[in-house]
Amino acid sequence: MKKNLPIAFVLYLQFSTSFSQYYTQYFDGLDSNQFEAIFVYPDTSDADVWQFGPPQKTYFESASTIPDVLITDTVNYYPDSVSTYAWFQVPQDALWAGGLAIQWVQTIDLDTNKDGAFVEFSSDSGDTWQNAMYHPDVYQYYGWDFANEGTDHTGEPCFTGTDTLWKNVWLCFLYDYLGTIDNLSVRYRLSSDTIQTNQEGWMLDNLMVAATWFHPVAEQSKVSDYKIYPSVSQGPISITRVNTENNSGNARLKLLTMTGQLILNLGEITEGTTIDLSGQAAGRYLISIENGMKSEMHEIIITK
Repeated sequence: MKKNLPIAFVLYLQFSTSFSQYYTQYFDGLDSNQFEAIFVYPDTSDADVWQFGPPQKTYFESASTIPDVLITDTVNYYPDSVSTYAWFQVPQDALWAGGLAIQWVQTIDLDTNKDGAFVEFSSDSGDTWQNAMYHPDVYQYYGWDFANEGTDHTGEPCFTGTDTLWKNVWLCFLYDYLGTIDNLSVRYRLSSDTIQTNQEGWMLDNLMVAATWFHPVAEQSKVSDYKIYPSVSQGPISITRVNTENNSGNARLKLLTMTGQLILNLGEITEGTTIDLSGQAAGRYLISIENGMKSEMHEIIITK
């Protein structure tokens, strides 16, 4: 098979004027508008990893929208010992509209809890990048299977394992956070350890960037479904469900740092769950409660 060229190319996102401004990119060339463009750049140090073209692998054999995708090599397995990415900048007018939703579809085939697929964002023109998973400034981040939530070899939270069915993933940002920044970039980063496992990597399609006050699919109310108390504790805290109308199944609990780094997986919530965090150092923490369709954050303080 002929291997596609690396994506040292320009990808365009089409502008539409409907109920909210949005840009779309199906990576197929037919939906491109050079006057309203987003440039998608590969990592220049590993430019051969991220490519644009029709997938030609065992699991990754077809795009979500024929024929092309953004993929970690259209033909070959992803390499070991890399940290490589493709990124784009969100248009300024998308930031000014008040709310922001980013959506794409994906499949993954990675060495579980060894290699990882990261979605990261930067508000300082790419000088620093933040992991979107469990981040306190992320309003909604959902759409994947819990089985594909884990860490890479460095212990950072990410997508991992195998899910060869297309999943529709959403990433939305808090209005308050968008009001503090004047630029936003997003990147898809693949991280692999030193062991080659001959797996197919990460495939993405049907990217959308929407400027909107109303988040697509399932608007997350800022009214919490759960109450956590006390908010200042020497260790024991209780979690009680207070909104029974939004009953979308079991939710899972995680303890995070204030910058969104995962500390502990605390398991599934049952009615009247009580956990003891007395083993943690004194300080401020975030409790993440998520069910795959909605997530919410609660701040707690551990005292000694």
